[in-house]
Amino acid sequence: MSSLPTSRPRPGAQSIGRAMGLVNLVARHHDLGISLQALVQASGLDRTTAWRMLGSLLLAGWNGITRVSNDQVTTAR
Repeated sequence: MSSLPTSRPRPGAQSIGRAMGLVNLVARHHDLGISLQALVQASGLDRTTAWRMLGSLLLAGWNGITRVSNDQVTTAR
């Protein structure tokens, strides 16, 4: 089941919608973290796209993510 919006996003907002879908998935799994593979499966995004979006959120200072690795995305507690 995808947590990403099913309605058509406004032009130019597709990336924001996808990133927020990842944020919501990470937030729902904050207690134990979530694997990149699980994020990819739940979001329907390509692995590389999800990886880059998570890395961008981390670099931008979003404090919901504390670490992104190939195996696990961990969050602040």
